[in-house]
Amino acid sequence: PQWMAPEVLRNEPSDE
Repeated sequence: PQWMAPEVLRNEPSDE
């Protein structure tokens, strides 16, 4: 699935 993309996996909600 799209949400399984590596970019999405590493795009976790974090306040930079």
